[in-house]
Amino acid sequence: MQLQLEDLQELSSNSKGKQRAGEVNDFELALSYYKTELESSTTFVLDRHMCMSIARAVHRDGNIITELKAQEDQAAADRILALRSQDGNIPSSRNNDGETHGSKGEANDVDDELLEKMKALYIFGPKDYNDPDAELDHPESLAWAASRARSGKRSKETAKRQCVSCLDHFEFYDVTRAPCSHEYCRGCLNELFTRSLTDESLFPPRCCGQAIPVQANRFFLSSKLVGEYQAKKLEMDTPNRTYCHQPSCSKFIPPQFIGDDVGTCVRCKAKTEPPTLGTVQRIRQFKSCFEWQLRTDGNDAIRATDWLICDMAVTI
Repeated sequence: MQLQLEDLQELSSNSKGKQRAGEVNDFELALSYYKTELESSTTFVLDRHMCMSIARAVHRDGNIITELKAQEDQAAADRILALRSQDGNIPSSRNNDGETHGSKGEANDVDDELLEKMKALYIFGPKDYNDPDAELDHPESLAWAASRARSGKRSKETAKRQCVSCLDHFEFYDVTRAPCSHEYCRGCLNELFTRSLTDESLFPPRCCGQAIPVQANRFFLSSKLVGEYQAKKLEMDTPNRTYCHQPSCSKFIPPQFIGDDVGTCVRCKAKTEPPTLGTVQRIRQFKSCFEWQLRTDGNDAIRATDWLICDMAVTI
């Protein structure tokens, strides 16, 4: 590619001065597009080399890094325990074990299967990953070649997985496993998360009664969908929620945007003052709760509008 860029630069230099100033002929326009394409391809190749280098480092030093991180976490936990002991606040062994297990769980968030999926998609590509004859553009070590052969054999044996929702079969890197061991394809998982944003009875997304974690599946979800999910989670985790009073908006107002009993809508910037029932209330029909009834006793503002009060969410 470097030679092609040099040839392109020479052609571009020879073509200058053959038309009026300010004009661009078809040949120069084609050279410009060709240069952009070459630069994009060069960037792709460099990124691919970097990804392969990172993959080799993970394969070679992953266990060592995990052990070092576990030692650092243990040292930090021991220091916290020592500081608490000085103050006379000694935590129980149960709490200490819980902290240790928590740090171990965080260290194991990226499992071997996820690494295999990332390697298949971003390093070799979906086609090359299962092709034993795929050639690399640089020499590789014997250890790396052996590990690639083992992973290629394993991927052939378990390449196709069935989605529990649509029942279609997909490559192993296009499905994710729920905590209940059922597997979803990328499309069905996105649909499941998308539907949970509009139907609160489906939030959080679940399979067999167990919530599907979003962090472990960010590999399969778009950044926009993950952001919307996090915003919805903040809404669902907030007790006595506040919503914009504008009927055309009715968006959730996070607690961070409520001050002096006045909420500022993030979307339309309208000011919402909570009614007499409490500091943070919802002014709209709450249709997704299991128990709601019309209550207008003692509140003229609610009686005038005939809004519904949700007993479960303590909102109106």
